Amino acid sequence: MAIGAPLIENMKLGEGLEEEFTAGRLLVAKTKAEVKNLVYRCQTLDAAQGDHLRKVDEYEKSLGECRLKVSQTEARMQALQETCKEVESRRRSLEEQVDALNHECSKLRAQEQVQSLGPTQATDASVQEALEKQLEQNLEQHQKQLTALRDEIAAKEAQIEQLKE
Repeated sequence: MAIGAPLIENMKLGEGLEEEFTAGRLLVAKTKAEVKNLVYRCQTLDAAQGDHLRKVDEYEKSLGECRLKVSQTEARMQALQETCKEVESRRRSLEEQVDALNHECSKLRAQEQVQSLGPTQATDASVQEALEKQLEQNLEQHQKQLTALRDEIAAKEAQIEQLKE
């Protein structure tokens, strides 16, 4: 063995240790960079989560307001439907009154026609004819009213369908 052999071996051993320390330093630096990157990502995700939570709160408030508006609109619709029913019942009672008055008018017209013919000409046939004429007029008037009512019912049904949609 040579005199400088242990020294050379120690130098080689020192170089190996130095390489290991360098590799260790590089590993520590790399780990430190990854930790910093992970910390940054965590902070970014926390901030994003906060933003998302605020948006969810805003959406929930908006949803609550929309639900309130929907319930108010439904209440108004129900009130309007009740009002429509009341108006419809009043209209029907008025139509019945008009029908009764028209019937009374037709009776009075028939009596007037009979009286205008005079007592000698007032035969059963002329009275019958005048009454039939008045009844035909009443029938035509009722048919017109019935047609108008059917048209109105169809229009209201169409309106109800539109409101349901």
